[in-house]
Amino acid sequence: MPGLILNGQTAGKNINFVPLVTLTPQDLKTSLLNILLLVPFGFGLPFITNFRMKKIVVIGALFSIVIEFLQLVTGLMAKMTFRIADINDVIFNTVGVAIGYILFVGFVCIYRHISHNWEISANPILRYIAERPQINKQPR
Repeated sequence: MPGLILNGQTAGKNINFVPLVTLTPQDLKTSLLNILLLVPFGFGLPFITNFRMKKIVVIGALFSIVIEFLQLVTGLMAKMTFRIADINDVIFNTVGVAIGYILFVGFVCIYRHISHNWEISANPILRYIAERPQINKQPR
């Protein structure tokens, strides 16, 4: 896309396909925010699915790719290149999904330990969490 010019800027300059090459302090802040953005996705998806970590991370990566693609398309349609479609965003969003899933597994393990040792009777929501099958199985 090097020849496409929008509002005096080349649109090709607003797409980054090279990962982790030049990370400025502002990029590091943005990367941290991208991680935090999808932690709830990685934490919440196991509540409604029985997917294992690998599948959840792949779904999170695809979700992030869709976000970046829509960001690029809306910028091109609006003839403004104020947003950058960036592979680093996809990478750090995916890291956020993985962290969210790990936090979910930790939460379930801690809950199971506490409820087993203290013989706490769980309400239906907590019982549902404790019985998540993907936490009981060994990773494939």
